[in-house]
Amino acid sequence: MQKDTEIAHAVKDTLAKDERTAGLHVSVKVVGGVAFLDGRVPKSEDKAAAVEVAKGVEGVRFVQDRLHVKTQEPSARELQRETERR
Repeated sequence: MQKDTEIAHAVKDTLAKDERTAGLHVSVKVVGGVAFLDGRVPKSEDKAAAVEVAKGVEGVRFVQDRLHVKTQEPSARELQRETERR
C-alpha cells in the first residue's frame, strides 16, 4: 500500500504533466487515500480537469474538491467610473 505522501507527490506530478492542468496552482494533501485539492483556478473547466486527473492517480480513493474558480472582480478604477455614471 502506498503512503499518503507518495500519493500526494504522484497527484502533483500528474497535474504538472497533464496539458489541461499544467501551470495551475493546486495544493494537494492526501490523508488515508483521500486527495484534498485546494487553490484557485481560472475556469470551471480547469477545476473539473484537476479533479479528473487526481481521480486517475493510483492510490487515490476519493477526491475532495476544495478548488475555487477565480472571479474577475472590477478594478478600483472601474468601480469609480461606474459610480460617476450614476
